[in-house]
Amino acid sequence: MLGIAFLCYETMKEKIKNYAKELNIEFTGIAPVERYIELEARINTRKAKYGLSEFEEKNIEKRVDPTATFPWAKSIIVCLFPYYTGEDSNANISRYARVPDYHSVAKAKLEKICEFIKGHKQAKCECFSDVGVLHDRYLAYLAGLGFWGMNTCLINEKYGTYFFIGYIVTDLELLSDKPMDNHQCMKCGKCIDNCPGRAIDGDFDIDVNKCVSYITQLKELTEEQKGILKKQDMVYGCDRCQEVCPYNENVPQTPIAEFHEKRHTKLEKEELLSMSNREFKNKYADFPFSWRGKGTILKNFDN
Repeated sequence: MLGIAFLCYETMKEKIKNYAKELNIEFTGIAPVERYIELEARINTRKAKYGLSEFEEKNIEKRVDPTATFPWAKSIIVCLFPYYTGEDSNANISRYARVPDYHSVAKAKLEKICEFIKGHKQAKCECFSDVGVLHDRYLAYLAGLGFWGMNTCLINEKYGTYFFIGYIVTDLELLSDKPMDNHQCMKCGKCIDNCPGRAIDGDFDIDVNKCVSYITQLKELTEEQKGILKKQDMVYGCDRCQEVCPYNENVPQTPIAEFHEKRHTKLEKEELLSMSNREFKNKYADFPFSWRGKGTILKNFDN
């Protein structure tokens, strides 16, 4: 009887993956619902060394135990949303922020998957894209969608590190996928050597307080952080460790049409100074960098 039950769940799992492909989501995997002991150790180690970032969930229990927030959860469906759309030589915005806001693009597709599931099974589903309490990269690792790079990015076999992650917490019992433990970062050290803030410590960990991507999103900076910004030209985000990563060589452009429909590659100080906060929000509402406001971005021109 147990074997028949799992056969049924596996069939539903394949239906979900096949439907996701119809939405141009090529990589979908299933992560287990359990206490993530390895993740807990990693977070506690990083907290002791560098502290936690301003934007992450401080309640570690919620990050490492899905049932702390979703007591009904049985499985987690994880999807990758590649965003690479080509090169822009004069860009001063990170690649992920040049395309329409991934939060809305990914969530719209995840909601369609939820509707698909409910059309086949009576199930509870909640979907998240970068705003949930769970550690999305770790979920994608458990779901077999990538392996760890030294810069703490997850590396996918096709799209390198240029992808967003979304997930669906569900009470469906789906057979979990397995991590890609047969793949490993080549440890070439290029991400370490090319990081403007020297934030990557070589032990698959990062001091977020020295990371340009993080610093450009802060409203107030230390003198050390101001000095780090002066060493580079980005005003929102940073791609340096990804640009030099061998796994990002010749990655294909995203098949997700929404990321090609509208792009913005460069912000100009003079334009921002001439705009009110409301004008800034209205013009750039569809892009990920708009959430921090023009004042936060303007300060990055001054360092």
